[in-house]
Amino acid sequence: MYEIPSSAFESINDYGNDKEKAVLHVFTPMRISVDGKIFPQLPKKDHGALKKFSKKAAVINNPALIEFTNDEIKIHDEQGNVIRTEKIDMVDFVQFGALRTFMVFPAYTFAMTMVIGVHDQHYYVVNPNFTPFQLLTPILKQHSVTIEDPFDIAKLPSNEQREDYFGNSYEQKIKGTNYPLSLEWWPF
Repeated sequence: MYEIPSSAFESINDYGNDKEKAVLHVFTPMRISVDGKIFPQLPKKDHGALKKFSKKAAVINNPALIEFTNDEIKIHDEQGNVIRTEKIDMVDFVQFGALRTFMVFPAYTFAMTMVIGVHDQHYYVVNPNFTPFQLLTPILKQHSVTIEDPFDIAKLPSNEQREDYFGNSYEQKIKGTNYPLSLEWWPF
C-alpha cells in the first residue's frame, strides 16, 4: 500500500498553484469527470453567494478538472486546456481515501482523496464527492490497475451518508498513515 507523504497535505488550499506542477506534489482540488459526468456539478447561475466564501473567484467559475475516459486520464487547467495526459494502462495503482475537513468549526465533512501512481510519479487529487469511486473502479479494473481502498469506500452507501459512515472510524483508519486528524479546506 502506498504511504502518502505528509507534505502532500500541506498546500491544499493554495488555489494559486500551477495545477500541472501542484498535482504531482500536493493534494489539488479538482473536479472529476468520468465518462462525461462531472463531480461536483457546479451551479450554472451567478455564483454570487459562493464567491463570498471563495479563496479565488476564478476557481469557482472554472476549477481544474481531471477527466477519466475508458483509456486515458487527462488533467485540465482552469481554462479547460489539457495539460497532462496518461494512458490508464500505464497506471500502477489508484489509492482512494477520505480526508476529514471543516470550513467552519465544528462542522466537519469528508472529502475523497485520490492518489494515482504512474511509474515514479504520483498525482494527488481531492474532491468533495465520493460518487466517482463507484464509476472509476470498473474502468480501473478493466485495465488491471491495482485499487487501494484503506478507508473502505467501496462500502460507503452514498455520498450523502459520508459523515455517518466515516465519522466514528476515521481516527482509527488514519493511524499509521500521514493523514491529518482534520484539515481546513475550502472546496470549489
